[in-house]
Amino acid sequence: SDKARSATIKIEEWGQNKEDIVVVVDGANDIKLFDICGLGIAFRAQDIVKDIANKTLEEKDLSKVIQIINNHYQLQLPLHTA
Repeated sequence: SDKARSATIKIEEWGQNKEDIVVVVDGANDIKLFDICGLGIAFRAQDIVKDIANKTLEEKDLSKVIQIINNHYQLQLPLHTA
């Protein structure tokens, strides 16, 4: 399936801007997702994905994505842990 095409349909349906979209990618099969976002994050990814991404995250902790989003968009989203 083409995740980027499916995501684009929803993004347009919801009236969102490309600049406001964040994608987290680990494999080369999903690099098309970088074309539809304002912030592309490579998560423990293959080198080709890291080369294309805006930011990379090597730690095995997806909660670190919040800090990347906060820094990129100059936000202060809280991190809630269980």
